[in-house]
Amino acid sequence: MQTTKSYALTAITHPSTPGMGRLFQATIGDFMDNLAGYAKVGLIQTILDVIVVSVFPVMMQLAMSFFFLLYGIPGYIASDMAHTSGVSSELIGFAVRTLVVLYCGSVGLSCVAFLAGLRALIAPVTAGLSRAIAQHQRGEGGIEFNGVFRTVTQDLIPVVVVTAIVSSIILIGAAFCYLPGVVATGLLSFAPSLVFLHRRSSWDAVRTSVRYAIANPAFSVVFACVVAGVSMLAPCVPVFGGAFVLALRVRAFREVFGDSPSL
Repeated sequence: MQTTKSYALTAITHPSTPGMGRLFQATIGDFMDNLAGYAKVGLIQTILDVIVVSVFPVMMQLAMSFFFLLYGIPGYIASDMAHTSGVSSELIGFAVRTLVVLYCGSVGLSCVAFLAGLRALIAPVTAGLSRAIAQHQRGEGGIEFNGVFRTVTQDLIPVVVVTAIVSSIILIGAAFCYLPGVVATGLLSFAPSLVFLHRRSSWDAVRTSVRYAIANPAFSVVFACVVAGVSMLAPCVPVFGGAFVLALRVRAFREVFGDSPSL
């Protein structure tokens, strides 16, 4: 049996790069043959998405209010004092612009932190869903609720950490006109699954995913674009859209890195 280190080197030196068409077709075929099981996945995924969508605006509103108190009110007071004391308009403008930049930057970083944090909090359930889907795709039974939630505490810390890292990097990249976000997605696509399914450490998973993507840029770019496109369309198909994205991710990971639970 290969060790974790030797397997990682083999996967990069002699990579498995499945054809995207075959991968997509196989996922669709399995999905259509097991709609009941994937409906359970989609239902859980929808509940997680609703939690994120419901909590995030509240957290952002609190952050905006906090940073307005931190930068906005002192800015108004300083501007008024500057006017009454005869300070030049150029200096006032510079101070106001600085405070606006600080406010926008703080809110933006809060946005990334909150979204990444929420994704990290629900990551144990996502990991359980991935494990249940992988078990089903291996032919080891259908997808059941108890199978999903039985493993949510497995490797809890690495699961949360790798999700926070990957989500933060992709969100920051997406903020710069999407292209850096797609690049980050290509580099880090397999990092969460390496923790979820092969029980790797969070740092080792990130490093292995990046090394694989660099060694196999064509597949990584195509896969990232396909996942990004399908993810944007997924909300148009309630319940089943999110389940299909996760099924595609799991199948792609299995095609590339295999199924050995010791890795």
